[in-house]
Amino acid sequence: MHEPAPVNSGDGTRSYTSMLEREAEHLGGALLVPRPMAVGVVRRGRSLAAAAAEIGVSEQMLQYRIQVTGARR
Repeated sequence: MHEPAPVNSGDGTRSYTSMLEREAEHLGGALLVPRPMAVGVVRRGRSLAAAAAEIGVSEQMLQYRIQVTGARR
């Protein structure tokens, strides 16, 4: 977990670091496709296209979550 930081850098531009961006990307994916959902897609043998459409995410996001959660193990 990171320390709280100001949203703006003082000159009106957005302040961020690559670490914060990676954390946000991970959290976003986890909220969109939780591990139990990724495991369920794999266990049911559904196609990525059909499952992604039903869940409301891109095929790329679903594939990413299946990989990072170890859902195929």
